[in-house]
Amino acid sequence: MENWITYIAECALCLALLYLPFWGLLKKETFFQYNRYVLLAITALSFLLPLISIPEITSQLVPNETLSIQLDEINVMISGKALSEEINWKAILTILYLSGAAICLLYKMNDLIRLIRFIPRGCIWEQTENGIHIHCHAHHVLPFSWMNHIVISEKDYEENGENILLHEQAHIACKHSWDVVWLSLVEVLQWFNPFVWMLSKEMQDLHEYEADLCVLRKGIDARDYQLLIIKKAVGSSFYTFANSFNHSSLKKRITMMIKEKSNPWARLKYLYILPIAAICMIACTQSAKSTASDYITYEAVEEKPEYPGGMGELGKLLSSNLKYPLKSFENGVQGEVLVQFVVDKEGNVEEVTVFKGVDPYLDAEALRVIKMMPKWKPGKHEGKEVNVKCTIPVGFRLQ
Repeated sequence: MENWITYIAECALCLALLYLPFWGLLKKETFFQYNRYVLLAITALSFLLPLISIPEITSQLVPNETLSIQLDEINVMISGKALSEEINWKAILTILYLSGAAICLLYKMNDLIRLIRFIPRGCIWEQTENGIHIHCHAHHVLPFSWMNHIVISEKDYEENGENILLHEQAHIACKHSWDVVWLSLVEVLQWFNPFVWMLSKEMQDLHEYEADLCVLRKGIDARDYQLLIIKKAVGSSFYTFANSFNHSSLKKRITMMIKEKSNPWARLKYLYILPIAAICMIACTQSAKSTASDYITYEAVEEKPEYPGGMGELGKLLSSNLKYPLKSFENGVQGEVLVQFVVDKEGNVEEVTVFKGVDPYLDAEALRVIKMMPKWKPGKHEGKEVNVKCTIPVGFRLQ
């Protein structure tokens, strides 16, 4: 994990890869509770899998020898006007991501505060049953529950109170509100990921399916209960944190109530999560297919890595692409930046770092250009291609 932006992107990728098979294989099954747990597991795994990495193994190095590819110092000579700085895409992406997350968080917090304030407002009476607080409102309000609170209008309580309360009590017993809180946090962190919003909608549906099943298990007539759902289908829930009586699609709820229960063997479909999780872990881990020797980095080898065309070509690449940072130019800063990197056994340039810096702007420019290098011819040790650590001095001079 190079930085937090990469981490967030990997989280989004993992969530998409884990959720899509669920959507195709399990969405229409009647294992409501299992499906709910799987969706919660998917969101948790999406944050955990990118953190799993293979520890680096360090080899025994040849004593007192360090391979340092001494290229003639590459100098950037500036006369007159300094070059303007390039667009910092990383900073732009950071600002965009944080802005979106902040807007989403503010919306969620505002919604939660409005919900908490609304529960006691307009309440004509309140009673507590088995630790559940029932708030009866005089004006029309769609029945909903939040944590251990149920809000219902006086008219609904008198006409259909038993069925509605059973439904909302099921939400509370199943702790659906905690699911909503967790998914709201996931939405804030992955607001840009469309699969997060699809998953959240799927979870809302599962909450209603599970609550409906609990009501029918209490012996309530299915036909009467379905007519009640149809009657209450008009209107919309105005709090995203609340478990509203009509939160889910009417057609889907009734379909799930009359649908034949899924074959128990269909639970084997849940095993899909194991290979997908493994794929995600491999995708988020560098050199996951390599053996332990792939992680050995040598500082002294029998055959040094070679740049395509020789060091002269490397000098041309660096000198033609280096630009003097504006702030360093204005401050009169100059000097030599020692850049260290690893040429892996496939010739890729990896782990580019500043070994000895001058100032943040010159260091960043040196790193930027070194990362542009194409593949090298790998170094060899004992007849095998190996990873080799290299050092190059990059000089910045003002005229």
